[in-house]
This record gives sequence, structure tokens and C-alpha cells, in this order.
Amino acid sequence: MWLVSRPLAKFILRKFFFTPRSYLLSNDEKEMLKRAKPLKFQSGDKTIHGFKWGEGPVVVFVHGWSGRGI
Repeated sequence: MWLVSRPLAKFILRKFFFTPRSYLLSNDEKEMLKRAKPLKFQSGDKTIHGFKWGEGPVVVFVHGWSGRGI
């Protein structure tokens, strides 16, 4: 039978499940970001940051956990 410290187990599991992974940007992503225009707008008391490419209606994409929000 293995015994594990509860505080240590809690620390490890919390870190594993609640810390997003970091990724390197691909060359394609770097090129896209070079053409992007930063944008921000208010939603209640929060400032939403994003990027804009081209003209037209606004479309908002929301990435999930471990997404690449830069």
C-alpha cells in the first residue's frame, strides 16, 4: 500500500488539472499575428482583448482551456 501526503497530492493534482499547457507558435500563426490589428472592448467591468483581420461584421471566437490566447 502506498501512502501519499494529502497536501502534496492536492498540490500536484491542482497543478496538473488547473494549469494550462504552453505551446510554441507555429510559423503560420506568427505570420497571421503579423497581419492582425489588436482590438479591445468593454463588457461590463471587463476589458476583452482580441485581434482583427479585415473588415466586415464582428465575429468572436472563444478558445477553450489550453487554447492559444497569446
